[in-house]
Amino acid sequence: MQGGRAQAQQLIANGTNEIASGTYNTSPANGNAGIALWALNSGSIVSVGIVTAITSGSNAYGAHAQGLGSLISLSNGTQITTTGDNAIGLFALSGGQITGDGITVHTSGVDAHGAYVEGSTALITLSNGTQITTAGTGHGLHARDSGQIAADSISIATSADEAAGAIAIDGGTINIENGSSVTTIGDRAWGAGAVSGGTVTIDGSNITTSGDEATGANATANATINILNGSSVTTSGAHATGAQLRAFSAMTVDGSSITTSGDGGWGMGVYLNSTATVVGSTIATSGIDAIGTQTQTNSTTTFDGSSVTTSGDGA
Repeated sequence: MQGGRAQAQQLIANGTNEIASGTYNTSPANGNAGIALWALNSGSIVSVGIVTAITSGSNAYGAHAQGLGSLISLSNGTQITTTGDNAIGLFALSGGQITGDGITVHTSGVDAHGAYVEGSTALITLSNGTQITTAGTGHGLHARDSGQIAADSISIATSADEAAGAIAIDGGTINIENGSSVTTIGDRAWGAGAVSGGTVTIDGSNITTSGDEATGANATANATINILNGSSVTTSGAHATGAQLRAFSAMTVDGSSITTSGDGGWGMGVYLNSTATVVGSTIATSGIDAIGTQTQTNSTTTFDGSSVTTSGDGA
């Protein structure tokens, strides 16, 4: 492959430095032929003006930075849209890096994530009002295998059942801060989830879920979630949980709030050798038969200057 335009309006930076400008539409190509913006072998792509990247094929990524030293930098209202299954909006792999400053990313296919990072030193940095939305079963932000996502003053929204706003798996790390928002409306969806050594930090930001049996913040299997500095977690669906920990996981809630209003909801549940620390924070439920907190099976919840209140009938 050569740098520059190739294969159905792709822009490929294969060890070269390229400027993105205008529209790149690879529809309906699948796989590599469907990647709109692709940096590899330490190549770089930098957007100038408003860039539009559109894909509709399966496994066709909007922007893909692959390998150590590969970089894609997007700004100025750039728009990424994918509609195919497994078609990721922003994908950084094996040391690749993507930055998005004031951009919009929308995916709608099955397992089509908004921003996905995989592998040590792979990094996606999002800022300045960036909007990530998924209409299919993909997660908003997904980090795994020690990949990292940093989100500063952005919004994330998912609408499908079981679609997480942000999820970190197998040592992945996600930091969401400075007035960012995470919204999910699907049943059994997670606002923020950490699994198998993943870590998610919510710092001065808000999580809202409205689906039945949804969970605002969920840590499972040696995972960690931090909710800090005026953050809020709000759930309203039936049998929804504000925060839940399982299997040797840990959570810190510091100067923040967890609120549930659905019937049969839970403020916080701590299970299976897990540890929660709640400092200067509030946990409140208002639904019928709701439970404030529950700690079971060799687990510990520590409260310091915090409150737990229930106000619904039978709570």
